[in-house]
Amino acid sequence: MKKLMAALGVITVAGLGSMTAAPEADAQGYHSRNESRYEYNYSRPRPQRPSDGCRAVIRGTGVGNIVPGIARINATRAWSREVRSVYGPGFRWSDAKGKQVECERVKFTVRCTARARPCRG
Repeated sequence: MKKLMAALGVITVAGLGSMTAAPEADAQGYHSRNESRYEYNYSRPRPQRPSDGCRAVIRGTGVGNIVPGIARINATRAWSREVRSVYGPGFRWSDAKGKQVECERVKFTVRCTARARPCRG
């Protein structure tokens, strides 16, 4: 019986040793199961610049509002945020060319979209 218990102890110790061993590295180095295979490009591509010095058309849709005038203001502010995220600061709605604000009714609110070509003032 002592020989049987001793043999089981050796098997148990050997089994624990294989469980605590470090994971083997493959030929390319350490490999994780949770390793992402996708690469993300977080920078936004800038549109091509037209020949007159202004930038390409940018569109921004504002938050809807019951009052159409406030919906138009929300659209121009959304346009400004979009221009700032693409080209950086220094562009204003008042300096833009080809300004258009189109509004549509959505249930009980009005939602507007502003389109223009940003130009430096």
